[in-house]
Amino acid sequence: AVSIAPAERVFGLDVFRGVLLLAMNFTFTIPPWGPFAKWMYHTQVPPSPTRQYVGVAGLTWQDFLFAMFVFTMAAAIPIAMGGRLAKGKPYPDVVLQSLRRGALLLLFALLIGHVNPYWTQDYTKRGNVLALAGLLVSLALFVQPPATWKPLVARAVRYAGWAGATALLFIVPSLVYGQTFSTDRRDYIMAALAFATVAGTAVWLLTRRNLWLRVGIFGLIVAARALAPDVAAIGDIWYGNPAPAVYQPWYLELLLVIIPGTIAGDLIWRWMQKPKVKTTVRSWSTRRLAMLAILAWSFIPILCVGLYERRYPVATTVVVIAACAALLALVRGAATERDRVLARMFGWASLCLVAGMLVEPLEGGIKKDPQTLGFLLLMAGSAMAALGGLMILSDVFRSGRGAVGAAA
Repeated sequence: AVSIAPAERVFGLDVFRGVLLLAMNFTFTIPPWGPFAKWMYHTQVPPSPTRQYVGVAGLTWQDFLFAMFVFTMAAAIPIAMGGRLAKGKPYPDVVLQSLRRGALLLLFALLIGHVNPYWTQDYTKRGNVLALAGLLVSLALFVQPPATWKPLVARAVRYAGWAGATALLFIVPSLVYGQTFSTDRRDYIMAALAFATVAGTAVWLLTRRNLWLRVGIFGLIVAARALAPDVAAIGDIWYGNPAPAVYQPWYLELLLVIIPGTIAGDLIWRWMQKPKVKTTVRSWSTRRLAMLAILAWSFIPILCVGLYERRYPVATTVVVIAACAALLALVRGAATERDRVLARMFGWASLCLVAGMLVEPLEGGIKKDPQTLGFLLLMAGSAMAALGGLMILSDVFRSGRGAVGAAA
């Protein structure tokens, strides 16, 4: 057999994150007052001048984006942190790296909260200029300096970023708006991503050699979430908020998306690290791989159509279960390492999807806000299935089946 170097990246994950980022940016271009149909907006925030919350059940395409992005961040944890451990970095170094990433995301959340017109309520040219200044400061803070930059230039840009961040957080609000710095003015999405980074890394480090312990933690979160409203001792912990500046109780629920994300990340890391060799073991045909990719991506439109305003909950449940059965039938008999990784990923996705549909009627039907158990499970399952489909399209077909027909 001829050895082939392990892949440096799995492009499917990169493509998935890119698609989600583009979709989230597209949502910002949609006027909140209309004139588009309700399915173009979050279910609980339909088009209106005031963007008033409406406590109705249902699902639209916008409701997928944040939870799926949390999933992709969690999937990157075993890759990023596993790479550091593989290079001999000690556990404390990995923990510090996680805390650093979380702190930078929280800083970004605060910068957004102090310059974005949504928070400043300044939609004039002055507010837009301030928002652009925040963009430039963020670029200086978070840019990865190219290798062509001189060290002095890189340090100067970074110092300028920190100086600008200090001014935007503590000086500009007072001079322009008569306000003081406040941790209450922060972007909740970025703050939640900061939690996802730190909590996901902690869970992964604790369970990286024991998958079933991770599954047990997942089950514990489900049980605690169910018991918290009725058991005072559990509720005091679940709803407690010892650090409101950096944490909200609903972040805990995100672990039901984060943990499946780390499972997917472990499978991706296995895909990347297993030595690729040419072998006589027969891998899946191009036709089967194409069918898997199409079926894996079918769950998003199925859920969008079937659960939009919960029009067809029973029919959607039947279709999702049937699609999962077809997916599992297609992954039977995986003989190569590549195919076994995909089979496990689609197996976990099917488990989350079926469980999500079975519990979807609870809590008055699926909702993104507040997050229902059915929503969290369906987001984890559909994200994992979509990631598997993109790995087929972006990694298997892109490189050619012969080059990635991994060893048995």
